[in-house]
Amino acid sequence: MQRLSRPWFKNKRYGYGWYPATWEGWTVMAVWFAVFVAILRNVDAASHSASDTLLGVSLPILASVVVLIIIAALTGEKPEWRWDGKPMHAPEKPQGSAPNNDRSNP
Repeated sequence: MQRLSRPWFKNKRYGYGWYPATWEGWTVMAVWFAVFVAILRNVDAASHSASDTLLGVSLPILASVVVLIIIAALTGEKPEWRWDGKPMHAPEKPQGSAPNNDRSNP
């Protein structure tokens, strides 16, 4: 699938994940928050025990979070672990440096 020319969600500067970067991304977040509140209000009105509350909250919220992650993955930048805005891959060696011949650490 082709990525959007202007991603709705951008990579976080530190860590893994996204944040909304356009009005479309903020709209997705607002809708998700409204669904989250509706789930909590519905469970509060319908539950009669702790197990009702746990099941009534856990599964719908888990499903809504999975949908949110899928939307962010499809409409956002490619996810990667970042630190200070830079991707965290294998450490870079300075150019022209000699290979590490230390046999004590394989």
